[in-house]
Amino acid sequence: MTTMQQALADIFRPQRHGRGALPCREGAGARHELGRRRRRGPIEAGEEIIEAPSLDVVRGLDARTNIGYAVEPGAASVSEPDVHEDYVSAYDLGRFAESARFVRHYPEQNPVLRDLLPTITTPTQIVAGRDDDLVPWSNNQYLNDLLPNSEIHPLDAGHFAWEQAAEEYGRLVVDWVSGGYRRVAAG
Repeated sequence: MTTMQQALADIFRPQRHGRGALPCREGAGARHELGRRRRRGPIEAGEEIIEAPSLDVVRGLDARTNIGYAVEPGAASVSEPDVHEDYVSAYDLGRFAESARFVRHYPEQNPVLRDLLPTITTPTQIVAGRDDDLVPWSNNQYLNDLLPNSEIHPLDAGHFAWEQAAEEYGRLVVDWVSGGYRRVAAG
């Protein structure tokens, strides 16, 4: 095994950080409280966010609660509080609303992507959870259908595939960077 292969295997080994996650910050602050009454999570609020007349609706949501709700299946606040907090805190300071801005542009960007993706010849590996509640599988299929040098790998996982199917995810990444991309480039 090369040094690169070993490094990637170490990063994605499930035991390394509890579930195959990259290391999180030490000493993470406040914890998401299980059992606390939650506002609507992002799954229910998806259409509301995308179709809202402005981002003020999104800015008015409690980002910590919404992200905590989404992260709970992949990194539970009770069993993996530091990992959970790392995900949740990544959306502090308005970053949740800014990520919503990105999602809100999907409808207008799809025609641009439809014309652009076939011109990208770089080998591309698409790895995602088949049961993702936040990003429909059709998005992955869309990329695979339009990118001329791609391969797709549906994992038995949800939105946090690298956590929920860490061994398979890690194996695919190690294979890809170890030369698997040549298989796609060769056609």
